[in-house]
Amino acid sequence: MPIPDLTGLIGDETQTLNPATITGSGTTTDLSSVDKQGWGSTQHVLNVGESGDTWSGSLKTDVTLQDSPDDSTWTDVTDNTRVNGGTVAAGGIWATFDAEAEDNAQVSIEYIGPQQFSRLQLERTGNHSNGTPMSSTAFNFNPRYAGSVGNQPSF
Repeated sequence: MPIPDLTGLIGDETQTLNPATITGSGTTTDLSSVDKQGWGSTQHVLNVGESGDTWSGSLKTDVTLQDSPDDSTWTDVTDNTRVNGGTVAAGGIWATFDAEAEDNAQVSIEYIGPQQFSRLQLERTGNHSNGTPMSSTAFNFNPRYAGSVGNQPSF
């Protein structure tokens, strides 16, 4: 039996945050949104380098998962039935960077909710004067189609 071409199960990669050193005092950064039309889920991956500042409870970055039906009205995802690979807390926060041990990390969460669009949001508490290198990528998974399309396998 031939091995199926699994490339059809994974959509295009979307760079939602180009590699950059994220700075600011009490600021919020909305990452680029991902359209999952035709797909069942979106995997958001955040890469975090070594912070130039000292993380603490008063100098931290919270990462929030948000969804939208129209790519303009955004809501924090607080329902854990809408995610895989993580837990969302009040306000949609699913990751917090507030200790040195959390430097040089890669974290991810899969959005499986009903809305067409999803994105990550970075909320900085305190003055991140030196900043932290970060980047983010997203992938759509689990195509919604019947039959075989192009090089996508038929199951």
